[in-house]
Amino acid sequence: MSLENHFLHTCTIQRPTVVGKDRYQADVVTWANVAVKVPCRFVEKAQRAFSTDLAQFVVATTYTLLLAPGADVREGDRIADVRLEDGMVQGGPFEVASALRRRGRALHHLSLGLETVT
Repeated sequence: MSLENHFLHTCTIQRPTVVGKDRYQADVVTWANVAVKVPCRFVEKAQRAFSTDLAQFVVATTYTLLLAPGADVREGDRIADVRLEDGMVQGGPFEVASALRRRGRALHHLSLGLETVT
């Protein structure tokens, strides 16, 4: 079975575009869609770890997105509108913290480490 058969979800890939400066000379950024309804696989994991600072267990949630090898995505992009197999839209948007290329004999897929945007 091909990996593409596991891409049950769709998402939108967005890239930052500088449109000007604000009154403090900081860049004003808007997000432009690079690709819409991209087939993907959204993976959400929770892990319990003991925090010595708090002296209790805390739960950390991590997000990973799997894409086809030809997807136009890079670190700093944003993933929005993640639609799951049941039609529900996952909360977000998510920032691409890492983009790892997974290889076998050739490029197999992209694995993106995501962080929630606050």
